[in-house]
Amino acid sequence: QISNTVISYAGGGVENGKIQPPIPIFVRDIANVFTGYADQTTSVYVDGLEAVQLQVQKQSGKNSVQVAKNVRKRIQRISNEVPADIKVIEAFNTTDQIEYSIKHVISSACGGILLVVIVLLIFLRSIKPTVIIALSIPISILFTLLAMYFNGMTLNMMTLAGLFLGIGMLVDNSIVILENIFHYREKGAKLTPAAILGTQEMIVAITGSTLTSVCVFLPLIMFKGLLEMPGEMFAGLAFTVVFSLSISLFVALFLVPVLSSHFLPIVTRKQVPLTGSWVGIDTFFANFFLALENGYRGLVKKILKHKKFVLFVMILIFIGSVCLVPKIGYVFMPEEAEDNVTLSVTMPLGTSLAETRSKLKELEVLAKAELQIDGEPVYRKVTLNAGGGGRFSAGGSNSGSLRFDLPKWRQQKMTADEVKTKLRPFFNRYPGVRFGFRSGNNMGGGMGGNPIDIVLKTEDLEKGKIIADKIADLIKEKLPQATEASVSLNNGLPQYEIELNRDRMYALGLTAATVGNEIKAAVDGITATQYKEGRNTYNVVLIFKE
Repeated sequence: QISNTVISYAGGGVENGKIQPPIPIFVRDIANVFTGYADQTTSVYVDGLEAVQLQVQKQSGKNSVQVAKNVRKRIQRISNEVPADIKVIEAFNTTDQIEYSIKHVISSACGGILLVVIVLLIFLRSIKPTVIIALSIPISILFTLLAMYFNGMTLNMMTLAGLFLGIGMLVDNSIVILENIFHYREKGAKLTPAAILGTQEMIVAITGSTLTSVCVFLPLIMFKGLLEMPGEMFAGLAFTVVFSLSISLFVALFLVPVLSSHFLPIVTRKQVPLTGSWVGIDTFFANFFLALENGYRGLVKKILKHKKFVLFVMILIFIGSVCLVPKIGYVFMPEEAEDNVTLSVTMPLGTSLAETRSKLKELEVLAKAELQIDGEPVYRKVTLNAGGGGRFSAGGSNSGSLRFDLPKWRQQKMTADEVKTKLRPFFNRYPGVRFGFRSGNNMGGGMGGNPIDIVLKTEDLEKGKIIADKIADLIKEKLPQATEASVSLNNGLPQYEIELNRDRMYALGLTAATVGNEIKAAVDGITATQYKEGRNTYNVVLIFKE
């Protein structure tokens, strides 16, 4: 229908006394009309096979782990619906680290409870005190999660780290209270008096001990606004530590005395003596702890006899520790083990997509040959992205990336840093191409970036670019420790300048804008109209041949 559209008429009139009808000029007479695809702007390959990459990003305020689970379910359904020769895979998932951290919290809690059980069984040699202490961990964690929920907080890297720290200190207060109650029971006190006296004696001690830990983290919450970015980052960690420790204090002061005196009454060897083979084991541990106490008493006596020497040694250790601080150095975020390496490649501006894709494929072949040990590749999957900067970033036809997915950390034959070291020697083969590595531990936190930036301020951009290039070359030459030195100011895009003959242009009734639009239509195309078919709408693009 479009090709048969009449756009003009030619000829016609009276010829040899006969009226000649005008000849219609159809679109097909001056143009090729066909349905096709828009010009390709990106290209993706997975392990050498052409692919279509779909990126899913959660809405603000939604649970990323739940979104990922729903996407995985949908991927399974789509896999059953697509043709057999199409394979749907999950390229990367930024929530894997979150799920791993949650599992680690659970395993830490279970491990902590198990260690508490073992330690208390050894020291107290009784099952009931062990059960009482073991209950304090899940109760403290439960109330901490409730507080996080009502404060609108989520389980993330920082709050999980706070739970890591909190789990290790949750049982301290309960152990102190319970041990003192147990001590009174050994003296022959009844259940209720032992619980009251044992708790009263330790209130000031455990409260002061807990507050010293709380006071370390509390300013991060109180002055979050003043601390700006660090305040926002560490407020969740501080909140979970402060609240979990506060809850553990209440559990020790109120729940432990009730459990030890009523629901799980504590009995000692004086109330219920052991019988059978357990007597020998109990006697062994009792003698061991008695010897430990006597040894400690003797050590303290010797230290008190040489107070000045011990104090002098402590001062030396403190001064030495302070002097080591500059040697250790400062970083904003610690480096972490990565399970993938992303190499970003930027060609000169104006490079076509085909040329960029060709260079990336060439680099992929070189990298695959290098990243092998005993003929076995050290990576799981390679993703080539041409015409885009990579994950969640837009790029022109001159940019692209190679992503190497590595096995999990314990199964890696080559670490991410070693992979980067293997790839760097290839960079010299491509002069004029800019390379860079992006950290990618699937956290999606945007913590990557250059550790060192040199900023040049100038009113002459041309001279500034020359100086910046010289500095970058100097760094590459003199500082081998500095890798991927690059200049942020790019050269301009190659261009043609068309100078108009304005006298002739005005004589034809044209303007510069009209001529410019015609040139744009010829080179880049314009949408002349739209073609509708059912519910689908297609753009009708008018453009010159290649």
